[in-house]
Amino acid sequence: MSRSVRLSTLQLRFPVRSDRPDWPVVQIHVDGHEAFVDQLPEWQGFDPAAILGDRSPLLPQDLGRRVAVYRCRCGIPGCGVIAPVIMPSPDGRRVSWVDFRDYVGVFDGPIAPDSDRFEGRPWPIPDLHFERGQYVAEIRRASADPFFQTPRGAGL
Repeated sequence: MSRSVRLSTLQLRFPVRSDRPDWPVVQIHVDGHEAFVDQLPEWQGFDPAAILGDRSPLLPQDLGRRVAVYRCRCGIPGCGVIAPVIMPSPDGRRVSWVDFRDYVGVFDGPIAPDSDRFEGRPWPIPDLHFERGQYVAEIRRASADPFFQTPRGAGL
């Protein structure tokens, strides 16, 4: 028997903080609402170059992997992260973010190769499910967006 799963829509934006105008971050929106703002106001996404591109850690891998999608409001991932496991559904039609956890001192970017050695602390964030086509298209669109390539942020 197949269980119906509510599918959400992913949107990625690039806000800049007033104190760092040349350093945008990736802000995650789910169904038109900024994700995680209710649980962790002022936490922030990663630099676009760290989490987007052809090999974006947001893109699903067959076995899934834990990815830090947001970090502590101070901007240092080692202080804390929101890190779900990002995985495709068995039929390949969906991408799910499940088992949201916080890790302190484990991540220094979106990926920590040995994060599975640590348990982390569960976040009370419900699982998210996306239609794979829309999800991947949004990551590709955001990866191609020149907006986040500011002169100082791109090292120009």
